[in-house]
Parts: sequence; C-alpha cells; structure tokens
Amino acid sequence: MKRWLAMLAVVLGSTLQPGCNCDEPIIIKVAPMLQVQHTDAEIETPLCAVDDAKECALDFGQAGISIFNYRSIALANRADVPLTIYNVRLAEDSPQLPELGLDWASTGRPVLAGKEFVAFKVFWTPTIEMEAGQNLGYIEVFTNADNGEEEVDEQTCLDAGAAINCELTRIAIVGQGADMGLPEAKIVARVASNAWDGGPCQFGFTGVNSQANCRVEITNIGERDLLLFGSELGFRDAPRSDCQTCEGQQWCGGENGACIDGPYAAEETGDAGVWADRTACNAETVCPLGQFCALDAEDPAQTFCSGEAEAPEGRPIFRFIDEPAFSREQPLAISPGTSTTFQLAFQPSALRRYTGRISFTTNVPGGEEISMGLVGIGHNMPTAVPRVLSVSGGPPNRNEGIAQVAPSDTVLLTGEDSYGANGAEISAYEWSFSEDIDIGAYRPTDSHLDFVTGDDETTELGFLNNIDNFIRGVDIIGSYRAALRVQDQYGVWSDWATVDFQNIPGDSIHIELTWDHPSSDVDLHLLRGGDRASYTGTDDCYYANCKPNLNGDPRLNWGPGGPEDDPVLDVDDVNGFGPENINIDQPESDQVFMVGVHYFRDAAGGEGGLRSTLATIRIYVWERLVFEETALLEASEAWWQVANVEWDSGDVDDGAAQMFTETPPRAGGGGGWP
Repeated sequence: MKRWLAMLAVVLGSTLQPGCNCDEPIIIKVAPMLQVQHTDAEIETPLCAVDDAKECALDFGQAGISIFNYRSIALANRADVPLTIYNVRLAEDSPQLPELGLDWASTGRPVLAGKEFVAFKVFWTPTIEMEAGQNLGYIEVFTNADNGEEEVDEQTCLDAGAAINCELTRIAIVGQGADMGLPEAKIVARVASNAWDGGPCQFGFTGVNSQANCRVEITNIGERDLLLFGSELGFRDAPRSDCQTCEGQQWCGGENGACIDGPYAAEETGDAGVWADRTACNAETVCPLGQFCALDAEDPAQTFCSGEAEAPEGRPIFRFIDEPAFSREQPLAISPGTSTTFQLAFQPSALRRYTGRISFTTNVPGGEEISMGLVGIGHNMPTAVPRVLSVSGGPPNRNEGIAQVAPSDTVLLTGEDSYGANGAEISAYEWSFSEDIDIGAYRPTDSHLDFVTGDDETTELGFLNNIDNFIRGVDIIGSYRAALRVQDQYGVWSDWATVDFQNIPGDSIHIELTWDHPSSDVDLHLLRGGDRASYTGTDDCYYANCKPNLNGDPRLNWGPGGPEDDPVLDVDDVNGFGPENINIDQPESDQVFMVGVHYFRDAAGGEGGLRSTLATIRIYVWERLVFEETALLEASEAWWQVANVEWDSGDVDDGAAQMFTETPPRAGGGGGWP
C-alpha cells in the first residue's frame, strides 16, 4: 500500500466561477524519496541502477585476504518531505556475514529533511580467495520512502524496529578476495620470568583472595596487519536439548536450565593438591544440568564437567586488568613484526584448582580465533612474623611491648618465626620501610635507615654514610615500623606484617644534626661555656677531638666528674645526610653549651663551594624534643650559631642565633682541622 504523505487537489472552474468548463481534479503526490550513493566523489559508478534506490550494489573490488577494508555509503532524502530511516542492518542470509560489519548502530533512527543525508561505513575482512564480483551479502535499509524496492509485511517492519508500514531497499555487497600476504599470530603467556609459547597462563599457587598476574603477548609474525576484533574470557558451552537455547557467552546454568552469563571459570576440589577425578564430556556425553564441559588448560582435547566457579561479591576468578576496547567495527591492528600485551589477573576464592580460557577473534584465515588456557591454584598464604631479635647483642628492652633502642645501638630484626600453611617451607623474605598503604611501614622524616640485607631471614639495620659506606645502627630519633612479607615453596607471598621499635636518646643532652644533600660535609659543634672563642679548642666537641676512644670512653674531659659529664660525637659523616649526634650523659652543673654548625665543604664539586644545603638541628633534653630548627647554609665555610643549652635547667635559648659566612677564629690551644 503506497502512502501519500500530502495531496494537493486543484479544482479549476466548476466551484469558483459559474458556467465555466472545468477539467478533472489534478492530484499532486509529495513523498520522501531515498537516494543511495557513494560518499567518495571520485567513484563515478553509481550505487544504484534505477531511481537512486533500486538495484543497488556496493563493490569492494579486489581486497586482500585478512585485510580490514571499508567503504562509506550515504543515504539521502531527495524530496522535501521528511525521510525516516528506521534501521540499517546486514541481511541474515549474507554468505559472508561473519566477515562483514556496519557502524550504523551509533547513528540511531535519523529523520532527514529535504536534501539532508547520513553516512555510515561497511566493513569487510576477506578470509578466502574468490572471483571478482562475488556476492558477499546484502545491506537492508528500512525507511518510509516512496521509492523503496519492496513493501514488506507488518511483522518484518516491526522486527526491524520500523513502523507498521515500511519499505525495504536491499544493497548488494560484492567483492573479490585476493592473496596479498597474510597475518600470522603467535601467542605467549608470561608469569614473572616464565614464558609458555601457546600458553597456558600458569598462575601457579596463589593465596586465597590475593592476586597473581599473567601477561598475554600476541605477536604478528605474518606479512599483513593482524586484526583483533574481540576478546572473551571463559568457555562456550554447546547447545543442549534439556534447557533453553542460549546465545553468545551464555549457558544453561540458571535455575531450571535458564540461560545465564558465562561460564567463566571451572573449579576442581581436592585434598593436599590431590584433585578429585574428572568426569569426561563431549558431544555424546553431556554434563549434568547445571554443569558445563570445560577444556583442560594445557591440553584442550581433554575435557571435564564443572560447575561455574564461585566468585564472591561478583569478583571474577580470571579477569582483564584493563578491559580491551576493540570491536569488529574498530579492530586493534598489530603491524607485522610488532606485539601487543594484555594483563590478566587471577584471584582465587577458595582452596581449589581453577581453569579458564582466553580467546581473541582475529583476521587469521582458517583460524580466526586464537586462544589459550588459564590455570591457577588457590592456596593458603604463609604468615610473616617479624620481631626485634637483639639490640647491641642482647635482648631488647621494651616499653609496653615496643623495643627501645639508642642511636648507637646495633639492631637485628628476624622473621625466623614466620611459617607456611599446611607445612609449606618458607623460601624467601622481603623487608621494607615503604609507607605504601598495602605495606604500612614508616620511619621518621630525614631518616635513611635501611636493611643491610633486605632479603634475608635475619637482617641488621643501618644507613648509608660517605655515599657507599653502610653504617650499622639507627640514625634518627623517633618511632619506626619495619614490614616483612615471606614467600613459601609454592611461590605464594604472605600479607605484610610489621614490627615497631623506638630510637630513644638515653642521655640527658642529645643533639642531632642532619642535612639534605649527600655530597655536603656538615659538622656539628658543641662549645662548652657558650663562647665562640672556644672554636676548635678543648672546650669544643667536634669531629677532630670528640669521637670516643677505642674502649668507648670520651676523649674530652669537661667536668669534675667521670666520663658521664664528658661529650661524645658518635660519627663524622663527611658525605651523607647525617646524622651527627653529640651526647652528654650527665652534664656538669651551672654550665652553658653552645650548639653550632659548620658547612665544611661540598665534596661533589659545587663550583667554588657554592652549593647550598639545608641543615636541621634537633635538641633533646631528658629524652624529650625541646628544640628543632632548619636553616639554609648557602656555601661552604658558613657557620650557624644555633642556640645555647643551659644546665641544670635544660632550657634552650636561641636569642643569639645568627648565620655567619665564615667560622669563628680558631682557639689558640685547639687542635685538628676547622
């Protein structure tokens, strides 16, 4: 039934003028008219032979096998009445349907005014050689045009998403597949340093609810671009007669055989790694309802029945870390000699063996799908148990369970109490001070404390000094948290576990100097009497005279008492970040001590000694931080007069603090280098 969208009746004479002789009424039909054409103006051959929308044919010409080809078509309205394009699709009886594609879906359902048009692309990836002009299929265009090829029944219109009355225009697709060189795919699975050509991804033993990763690498070893049109994780279960007919990646796993998404992963139970016997399956031997036929990861010819692996909270057992974004209309092209990589994650939810599969749809002739198996085993993680083993060779003193250390103490940490699940041996250790949220360790600001050996069961603590000289001990006063994780014989890592300890100054006065550049040589001074005139004399504790004797006793004699009122400098750090510490156990009474800092030199060659450095002084009195200050030392020879410490009160006075470009004059009786 033709639709007349507008009618104009022009009656001349009879009703307007008495006695006139009038002709028959003139009826003018105005309807939308479809025009099908190329978008490329250089193509002279029209798409349609009759009336712009009949006997239409799109010719791809000669196209290389496995090469992604496309042509563009424009649908226009050559009338002044709106044209509605209800749908554009590929005919289901198209001989080359799997190799064809359209990008019409994003266009929607346009309504075109007069002379307007809409364009779309048609894709073809030949897989075999064929003669010129070979019929590939048809494009079906459903519109309200008056010049369509055929008027179709109401149900066909409705199935196409059109109005009850619609017309159909079929555009034939023809082309010639030619061998112009072919792509060839090589697929490799990589887990850590292991690699398997053709797979499978062997995730190995993985802690329950933890994650292992596999890299799937696809290389084009052919002569033409390798195209990836789609990817899929899981299995495709064969149709069966005792449930619904499921489409795509769906199977009869729902209640009463209803179709549900999947299956995604198979699972097998067992005891101590001895897995239950498998039930084989094939086209003749169908699995019980609620199970599917899974392929073995290493040998796809071996099959077994399994239910869908339980995935708590909807978290997949196997998943892409970054979901691929390619399609038939927008494939991923891999040039000859190049590769692309996909990251897969395995997260077991129980103590089971899990099997999966990854598949890619490609343009490889005769093997359009490339795939590989996935396999991993859920395993209980080992447990890391770090603790402070010793402090300066003896058991640590503890305050509310936390080990207490002093700046000069040597500290050993151990993970010897760590253990594996089900008797598994511990095979590796990893120590860390990282503050990452999943590790949870920390150390004070300015601390460079590290592990002498970060992968041993027992490790000593220390820090770098003189660039590559490791000093054993704890550098900065404050609280520390070290982290440990362990790996068992199956390669499964534990969660991180931590141990706390505190670096506490045990002396009445503790002065700490740090700086921010490893090539800077900055020196700490403590002048008895608070007089700059004592600089480098016997009343100045500094690197040349204040380091302890071999027996540990102080070298300077400052008070009437014994060694307890004499100062000690723990280390002279000439190329590091510090710290340099001066300690006095029981300072002499009624005394003033001036704290000073000397920028001795820049060992790494700041021109003319002009490299600046930030120095920080912290003063602890009776184990409590009472003073902290940072200052910029602009060049070597700078002298920072920081503050005075008054004793017996322990008060710190920085009222006379000052920065000098030169050091004080050397004391007449002083020894050593300034």
